[in-house]
Amino acid sequence: MEPAILILADALGDLAVVENGYRQCGFISPVDHVVVATNHFVTPELCDQGLGDRAGTPISESEARRQTVWALLNDSRGALDVDATRR
Repeated sequence: MEPAILILADALGDLAVVENGYRQCGFISPVDHVVVATNHFVTPELCDQGLGDRAGTPISESEARRQTVWALLNDSRGALDVDATRR
């Protein structure tokens, strides 16, 4: 299996992010019932693997997207529904 980032959720609302590397994995628990994942590893187990960390490489863009998603979710707390997420 290739390295991957999985967002898992069940019908009861439990959720987590699982970062899978070749030899180890990392888990991200929700913060205030929210998880966010983009295209790079952030767990201590895998943050040094995957995308490079030089300015201008994909990790800087991926981190910017991650921060944007967190900000949008925080700004929309309590107002998100299926229709809102489709916009």
